[in-house]
Amino acid sequence: MIDFNADSSPVPGPPGAASGEMDEIYALMMTALDGELNAAEEAELAAQLLANPELQREWESWQAVDELFRTTPAVAPVAIDFTAQTLARLPNPSQRFWILGGLYTLLFFLGVMPLVAATWLAGNLAPLNNPPVIVRSIVTVVLETFRLIQIVLRGLAVGAAEFIQQQPLVLLLALALLGVVFLWNTVYRQLTRPAVVRERVTI
Repeated sequence: MIDFNADSSPVPGPPGAASGEMDEIYALMMTALDGELNAAEEAELAAQLLANPELQREWESWQAVDELFRTTPAVAPVAIDFTAQTLARLPNPSQRFWILGGLYTLLFFLGVMPLVAATWLAGNLAPLNNPPVIVRSIVTVVLETFRLIQIVLRGLAVGAAEFIQQQPLVLLLALALLGVVFLWNTVYRQLTRPAVVRERVTI
């Protein structure tokens, strides 16, 4: 029997209804959801609902939630060898490494090529009598960029150091979590390695 009374807010009963009477009405409503009311109890519940519109609305809400629970399909359990099958179907680690390496290299060149092209165009389109100015400008921009990156990294390092000094417990907790993750990862690999080998041999 689904106990909706724990989560529902009190609804005012009919005029003159006592707390004990409201408890009886709620008990009738919950019994009605289970389909265990007799004819007399059904008539009593119908009369109470007709006398109290707010209670009628709550009864309709109960029915809707009960219907939702009854019609929701059950979740199928996960297969026992789901982990081994998933690990066996993963792509080759070496192939994935080379693909990711090539992709990162391509992205790096895509980011560097515009800078090289801009430098080449600036050197070729600038007046021939003033090439050192362009070179100095490019060098200045590069140096300022590196200096800005250095300032940002230094600020992050100083902020992290101050935070660790003020909150050393956070660092200890992070290190403990990393240790637990590393330990469980090692145990997980040791436990699943034979299953993966058997799966590959079967395939």
